[in-house]
Amino acid sequence: MDITSDKQQRIQRLEQKISSIAGLFMQSIQQLAADFQQVFLSSATQNLTPGILCSPELRLGLQTAIQPRLENDPYCHGAGFASYFDQKQTNSEYWLLEWWLKQPTSDHLQLELDQGTQQRLDFRTFEWFNHTECSQTPYIHGPYVDYICSTAYTLTAAQPIYVNQQFMGVAVMDLLVATFEECISEELKLIDDVVCITNQEGRVIVSNTAKYRIGSLIHDNQVQAYQKNTYAPFHLYFSGTLH
Repeated sequence: MDITSDKQQRIQRLEQKISSIAGLFMQSIQQLAADFQQVFLSSATQNLTPGILCSPELRLGLQTAIQPRLENDPYCHGAGFASYFDQKQTNSEYWLLEWWLKQPTSDHLQLELDQGTQQRLDFRTFEWFNHTECSQTPYIHGPYVDYICSTAYTLTAAQPIYVNQQFMGVAVMDLLVATFEECISEELKLIDDVVCITNQEGRVIVSNTAKYRIGSLIHDNQVQAYQKNTYAPFHLYFSGTLH
């Protein structure tokens, strides 16, 4: 096997791993959204009101849909449902964030937030919420530091949930950047070239050089786009395309 062929095979293995992670991450958030939709379809009423969001039956249904993602998805660090309701008749607002974090044991951790805390938090200002309602495909936000749950660099996937053309809320799932990096570490360390993986906006997620740090932005004048490989929602660059 010549050097060029060996190098190409190493790059292909990295590409296959990135493609696999991307595919599973996107499939998982889509399945979670579909499971949440079924929870609402099974409810006695399908109108988004503070009453249904407070319903113990609905909360239990959401929790039942979340648990398999935490237990079976190796890339899922946290998962949940977020919804906001503006009751204009009474000039009142209502938030629901049903969020669970994966734990090493089977007893996963629920993030407990009362209405006052959720109002101050106001996840409507978070990109994964306010960019998702009109999206037909999963929206990926990050990398960013999640100061609320993990205090770690995170990628968040969000998918809107509609029932009878009514927006019900957003399915949300977190992938830690550290988990992503660990999953590709074996393939990455075999490549001598500079490697940089970014989100769709060109913000660095993982790199094997200090020149391109996590969260930094690769500008158009730094890349030759025709040599860029894309594995939605990630872009992959090799040395020769970065300068």
